[in-house]
Amino acid sequence: MLSADVTARERERSAQALLKSVRTQMGHRLSLMDVCQELAQAVVPAFAGTAVVELVERAVRGEDPPRAPIGPGVMLRQAAIQGRRPPSQPGAVHPLPDGTPFSHIFADLQARLVHIDTDSTWLNGDPARADIIEKSTTHSLIVTPLTIGDEILGMVSFCRHGADAPFVQDDLAAATAICTHAALCIDRARLYMREWIIMSTLDDETAFTNELIVSELVGNATRYGAPPLQLRLILDRMLTCEVSDTSPSAPHVTHARTIDESGRGLFIIASVAEQWGTRYTSDGKIVWAEQPAEAKEAL
Repeated sequence: MLSADVTARERERSAQALLKSVRTQMGHRLSLMDVCQELAQAVVPAFAGTAVVELVERAVRGEDPPRAPIGPGVMLRQAAIQGRRPPSQPGAVHPLPDGTPFSHIFADLQARLVHIDTDSTWLNGDPARADIIEKSTTHSLIVTPLTIGDEILGMVSFCRHGADAPFVQDDLAAATAICTHAALCIDRARLYMREWIIMSTLDDETAFTNELIVSELVGNATRYGAPPLQLRLILDRMLTCEVSDTSPSAPHVTHARTIDESGRGLFIIASVAEQWGTRYTSDGKIVWAEQPAEAKEAL
């Protein structure tokens, strides 16, 4: 009993150290693929022999991700791979196969621990992954969804091979915690991509001001709101930026001191936007800001 308790405590300390490392290494970039690669590098070899990050294709394009449950056939893009695995096409797109742990997690949003030697019948329905698993000598894997609320961004496969110790049930909690944090970083990169697509049609001043507004609104919602967060940019005669979250608490403009490292977000927005405000919904609130939209001049 004492040995089991010591092992459990060691595993918990290891999981906490791993999550701290993931939080330190992720979120430094705003490119969607770079953020996914940061995740894969953070967990290999500390947690897995190989990590594979796959994103729903709609999310890669900056669109709103689908809500659970989603069935087989949804298109997934391979966003990052780290560790031991036969060469594969970077950015390869493939449909989600039916009747596999990968399709199951998109139905109930629960991570799965799979031991290949005992739970391998599903490989018949996914020959591409079956070939990779065989060649890489994978003996156990954890498949975990990347979600914001019930919105599905993608999934991560954590694999162990050969002489690696197999995953155990307690490892599911660590994998889930890692992917919860990773989903926030990935979603922020997705929102930035959507913003960039819209801003590419605007003039470097309107675009610069909007980039500042988006950064402050998203940052404020991340620090003080509650997930899931959603960014909308509406381009008409005015460019309107909306960030929604599920916290009902009202944001307030504060006047930070010179030595304060934060607290200026809404003050900055109030200074550069023509109008801004808060709109409450049944699910929380929307903080919005708008400015005149000037399109780029034709060359």
